[in-house]
Amino acid sequence: MKLFYRHILPRIIFLPLIFIILLFAAGTFAIKLMFKPEDLRDILTGQLQTIFNKPVQIQSADISLDGKIKLKGLRVLEPGAKFGIDFMQADYLYAEYRIPAIITGKITIDKIIIISPKIELIKSEDGNWNFSDIVSGYSGKEGRQKLKKIISAQIKDGTLNLRDMRNKRSFSMENVNINFSDFRPDGEFPFSASIFFTNDMRRNGDSGAVSYANSRNAASGPGQIFRKYPSGRLYCEGLLNLKDFDWEQAAAKDISVILKILNKSVKIAGSLNNFKTPALKLNFFLPELSARDLPGLKIPRELRIGQSEWNIEASLNGKDAMEITRLDGKAGGISANIKGRIGFGGGFKPDLSVYLPPFETRQISKTSPGLAFKNFSGKAQIKLAVGGNTGGGISKIFFNLDRTGFTREDMRFSNLVLTGLISRDFKNNYIRIKNGQILLQNQELSGLYLKTEVSPQSITAEYSAKWNRHPIKGTLTINSYLAKDKNLKFSGSAKKIKTSDLKLLKDKIALFKNQKPSEPKTPGIEWIQQIKNSIPEGYSKIKGTYLIEEMEHDYFKSRNFHFSCDLKNISSGAAGLNGIIAIKSGEGVFYQVQETAEKDKMYKILSMPILFIHNMNKIGALKLDKELKDVAFNSAGALYRLESGRMLIKNFFISGKDISMYSTGWIDLVGETISLKVYTIFSKYYAMGGLPERFTDSSGKPALAFQIEGSANKPSFQLLSSQESSNIIDKAVKEGIKF
Repeated sequence: MKLFYRHILPRIIFLPLIFIILLFAAGTFAIKLMFKPEDLRDILTGQLQTIFNKPVQIQSADISLDGKIKLKGLRVLEPGAKFGIDFMQADYLYAEYRIPAIITGKITIDKIIIISPKIELIKSEDGNWNFSDIVSGYSGKEGRQKLKKIISAQIKDGTLNLRDMRNKRSFSMENVNINFSDFRPDGEFPFSASIFFTNDMRRNGDSGAVSYANSRNAASGPGQIFRKYPSGRLYCEGLLNLKDFDWEQAAAKDISVILKILNKSVKIAGSLNNFKTPALKLNFFLPELSARDLPGLKIPRELRIGQSEWNIEASLNGKDAMEITRLDGKAGGISANIKGRIGFGGGFKPDLSVYLPPFETRQISKTSPGLAFKNFSGKAQIKLAVGGNTGGGISKIFFNLDRTGFTREDMRFSNLVLTGLISRDFKNNYIRIKNGQILLQNQELSGLYLKTEVSPQSITAEYSAKWNRHPIKGTLTINSYLAKDKNLKFSGSAKKIKTSDLKLLKDKIALFKNQKPSEPKTPGIEWIQQIKNSIPEGYSKIKGTYLIEEMEHDYFKSRNFHFSCDLKNISSGAAGLNGIIAIKSGEGVFYQVQETAEKDKMYKILSMPILFIHNMNKIGALKLDKELKDVAFNSAGALYRLESGRMLIKNFFISGKDISMYSTGWIDLVGETISLKVYTIFSKYYAMGGLPERFTDSSGKPALAFQIEGSANKPSFQLLSSQESSNIIDKAVKEGIKF
C-alpha cells in the first residue's frame, strides 16, 4: 500500500494534469502559429464588418485556446466619413469563438462583450438614422443567418449620444449597459438594459463636428416644459421577439422598467408591438411630487401632486408623432382621461383632450396640500384642450363647480355653483355663477349671480349679489380688452356701500395677484398724487353711472349717492386726460370736520371756510363750540371737467341746514397748482349779529368768500366780498348736477 500511495497514485493524478497543461500550451502555441496577429486582426475585422455592416478598424487582437478573443482599439466607421464622427469607438471588445470550428482554420464568433463604447446615433437632415444600414443588413435570409451564430451580446459602461441634425437637438446617455442572452433572431429571448442619462452632451468632452445643447437651440420640446432636461437612471428588462427582423411583427413583452429621475422612482410595466409603427400598452406608478421635487418644471411653488397610477395605450405613426388612444390616471379620488396626439417632428407639439370627471374637491387638499387654497368642499369637473393650433399651452378649459367651497387665508368661498369656458381663440367664452358666498372677516357677499360673454372684441357681464345683506347689481362691458387702450362702460346700483369694506376687498384681490398696493414713486403733493394714482391704467375710455342708496365713507355718509363719468385719453395719464365726472348726493353728514381736515390735505382745502370760522372763534370774534364736529347737509353735488391735465371745477356745492358752500376753479394735476373761489353761508349763526360786513352777505347772514391760489401744498388765502354768497350758492343748488 505504501508503494501505491507514494509512487503509483501521484502518477495517476499528476501525469494527466501535466499532460493537459502541456496540451493546452501546445494548442495555444499552435493557434498563435495558425493565426498571426495580422491575420487574426483581418479575420476578426471581416467578421465584425459583417455584423455591423460598416467599415471596422482594430488596433490589436489576441486569441487563446479557451475560446476567448481580446480586441483593443475598436472603431466602427461611418462610410465616407459621413457626419465626421465614428459610429462607435471602444477601448476593448471581448469575444468568444466556437472551439470545434478552429480545427478547420476558421473563427466563428458567438459571444461579444464591448467595453466602454461610445456610440453615436445620428438622425440626418433627411430623417434617416445612421444605424439604418445595420438593420437593412439583416433584412434578408442571408442577413438573418449571420445573427443565428450570435448567442449573446453585451455592452458594458457605454455612452450613447443621440443627435437630431434637422431640429438641432441632442441627448446623452451614460453608463449604458445592455445584455442580450440566449439570442434568437426568430424567437423570444431575454434582454436587460440600464442607462444613466444627462442633460447636455458637452459633459462628455465631445469635440466632434456635430455638437448641440439640447434645450438652448431647440425651437420647442421638453425644454418648453422643463427649464433644462433632467438627469436620471433607467433599468429595463423583458422579452424580445424580432420575428426575423419583420419589424411589423416584432414585439417586446413582460417589460419592467424602473426610472429614477429628479430624486424620484417611477415603475413601469407593459408591452410593445410592431416596431415599425410601435403600439405600446403600459402601466406606470408615479410617486408624490411637489415643486421642490421638480426644480426645473414651470409649475406653481405650492402645487403638490399625490401618488398616482396611469395606464396608457398609444402608437407611434412613423411621422414623429404619438397617437394616444387611452391615457387614464388616478391620484387619490381624482381621475383623468387623456386622448390625442403628440408631435415630435420640429418640436414638441401636443394636441390633447384632458378630462377630469366629477370629483370631490376635498381630494385636492389630500393630493396637493401645498396649495395656497385650503379646506375644499363640493364637487368639480374639468375639461382641457392642450396644444392644437395654438402651440404647447392650454388652448381651452371648461370647468364646472357644484356647491364648491375653499379658503385662502381669511377669505372663505362657499356653495359656488359655477360653469365656465375659456379658450385661447375666444370663441364662445363665458363664465356663469348661479349661486355662492364669499366671507371676508366680517364682510359677506352672498347670492352671487354672474353672467359673462367673452369674444375677441369684448367682455360683457351682468351681476347681482347681496353685500352684507344689501343688494347690489349692475352691468359692464369692456371693448378691445386685448388692446393697449381698452374701453369700459358700466352701470349699476347698490343699497348700501362702505368704502372701508371695498378697500378690504381690494387689498385681498391684490393679495391673490401677489401684488402690493401702489405707492407714489416720485415726491409730490400726496392728495393730488392720490387722484393721479386712482386713474385706471390701460383704458382709453370709461363711461358709466352708479347709484348707491346709502354711502358710508371714512369722512362722510350720504343718501342717494350718484356717480357718473365720461372720460377719454385715460391711457395717456393725467397729462392727457379729458372728460367729465359728476357726483350728486341727497342728505348726509361730514364727520369730525376739524379732525379730518388735519389729516387729509384735499379735505382741508374744501373745508377751509369752516376752519377759518373756527380760527376766528379762537380769537373771540365768534362764539362757537370749542371744536368743529359733525356737519350735516341736505344735498351736495360736483361737476368736474378734465382738460389735458387740468381738473376744472364747474360746480361744487353743499346745501345744509347749518352750512352751505359753493366752489369753482381748477386744479392742475400735472403742475400741482390750484386756483379756487369758495363761497360759504353759515345759517346757524344768523341770529348772532354783530359780525363785520365782510363776514356777512347782503341779507346779513354770516358768510365767507375767499380765493385759494398757488402751490397746492402751500396755497395763498385771499378774502373776497361775501355779499353775493347766498345768491351764488342758491343758484348752484337750483342748477344742480344733471346726468
